[in-house]
Amino acid sequence: MRYGHFMRFNRFCFGFGLVCLMGAPGPVQASIVNVLQPQVGDPEEGWAVQGRVGLGLEAGNEEKQKFSVLAGARRVLGAHQTLVKGSLDRATNFGETSTDRSFVHLRHRVAFTEEWAGFGFAQLEHNGFRALKVRDLFGLGIQRSLWKARRSEAAIATAVMSEHELLLLDEEVLPPRLRSSNYFMLAVDLVDGLTLGSTTFFQPRLADFTDWRLLEDLTLNVSLGERLSWSVSCKMEMDSRPPTDVNPWDVVVKTGLGWSY
Repeated sequence: MRYGHFMRFNRFCFGFGLVCLMGAPGPVQASIVNVLQPQVGDPEEGWAVQGRVGLGLEAGNEEKQKFSVLAGARRVLGAHQTLVKGSLDRATNFGETSTDRSFVHLRHRVAFTEEWAGFGFAQLEHNGFRALKVRDLFGLGIQRSLWKARRSEAAIATAVMSEHELLLLDEEVLPPRLRSSNYFMLAVDLVDGLTLGSTTFFQPRLADFTDWRLLEDLTLNVSLGERLSWSVSCKMEMDSRPPTDVNPWDVVVKTGLGWSY
């Protein structure tokens, strides 16, 4: 299964979506950034570019304005696949900033055989509402394809990564930590034009396995024609050691309408 899947066409995609947040009781200190997009089939050779813009408005008991931009590019050349992806999210509530986060992610994957591949990655992340000024990651890992069928694919992977964090309040630099990053990817074409994708991450700290993070990212994508599509996703995240007075879990549901050309 190809890593960091994009849509299998070399064209630019924009999606404008209404964003709905459900049951988000509070942020955790550091989140898992998922750049994987499970999809049945291998990506085409060459370059592919993808982008999405999200807009959200709420009025009444709450007055929220939300804006997000996500863009990425992928190049496939033989056994090599390079992915770069970044996003920017901003939101206000009654004029006060309620969301301030961004990230950029670079990843390179080399296929050794049909089943096995190795990958390396680097990432920079900022989240003003998780007391995180800068978080950088560097890691190496290996992935194995579990199966490839006409309507479904699955893969597992494990990696070791080093994380460094600079906190906002006192600009304290936390000591580097090693974590194991493990994931399971599944893509299923339920019927023609209807695809279900699931990515599950588990990231324990190597020096203390009681310090872990868990993410489940579930997406349903519906093709509405050659250029139009609709999707809904649910992201559930847990942190075993959140900061004081912060709930250990977040749930975010998003739905959007997109088109491509």
